[in-house]
Amino acid sequence: MMKSKKVVKFYMDYKSPFSYLAVEPCRQMEKDIEEKGLPISVLWLPHSFSIRDGFGTPGQRTPLQLAKVKYAYRDCRRFANERGLVIYGPKKAYDSAIVLLAGIFCQIHCPDLGPSSSSSSCSPEEMRARVGKRNKVFDGFTDMVFRDFFQRKMEIDEMEEVKGAMVAAGMGSDLVGRFEAFVSSSEAKSIQDSITLQAESAGVFG
Repeated sequence: MMKSKKVVKFYMDYKSPFSYLAVEPCRQMEKDIEEKGLPISVLWLPHSFSIRDGFGTPGQRTPLQLAKVKYAYRDCRRFANERGLVIYGPKKAYDSAIVLLAGIFCQIHCPDLGPSSSSSSCSPEEMRARVGKRNKVFDGFTDMVFRDFFQRKMEIDEMEEVKGAMVAAGMGSDLVGRFEAFVSSSEAKSIQDSITLQAESAGVFG
């Protein structure tokens, strides 16, 4: 009897330096799982962490919240320096809704499965099943957004900059042209609500 696969869920937010630091270890974990033939799959779930809940609002933080921010970024930079990564603290509290939806859009519309797997020929159920699964465009987009955002070279709440990153990651211009409609669609809201419910049920916070 074949054992069902266990699932590891990686909830990630493009504005979180800890998510940035976890990307490569998570990919290595996936590689190790595959090489050992373990019945485990990894889902990459773009999910918005509340900075205000954990660290307060910039300009209105209490001394305790300021200390938490200071030491959190000190730890992040220490780990980043060990790996040659650059992490600068953002200058404002960002809303990552658009860029998180872009990550999901990359997952459901750019599978590494060949021409027959075009999103135009897939049902909503098939596309929903792709949420959480990596592909080359998603990986390229993720690497670019994390790098540029934490080097203060990208505004992740600006639609045009997010679309530019999608194109640079290898997404066709026809698909990118459909992204804005996806952002305001009921499908996008349904996917986000599902991820949020999973995260809350698992006790994820940030």
